[in-house]
Amino acid sequence: MVIYLMRMLRGEKLDSIGKFVNMNTYSSVSSVIERMKAQIDRGRKLRRRVEEIKGQILMSQEQTPFLLLLCRVRILFYTYAVKVLV
Repeated sequence: MVIYLMRMLRGEKLDSIGKFVNMNTYSSVSSVIERMKAQIDRGRKLRRRVEEIKGQILMSQEQTPFLLLLCRVRILFYTYAVKVLV
């Protein structure tokens, strides 16, 4: 989700995102983004969760550095993933 949000909210270049998340090729990053888009299109729960997180990021973006927000997104995503899997 971090990769998807970096691209959608910040318009980061694929190679920059790849470096941030330790992925070697921009095509791998692109594949992750496309898979995330497909999952969001198919899943109402995930779509709603992504919108919540986007809203939180946009509301607090002026107050908090972006990297801290990414950490927050990761925590929120893992919390969501655990709830879905349980």
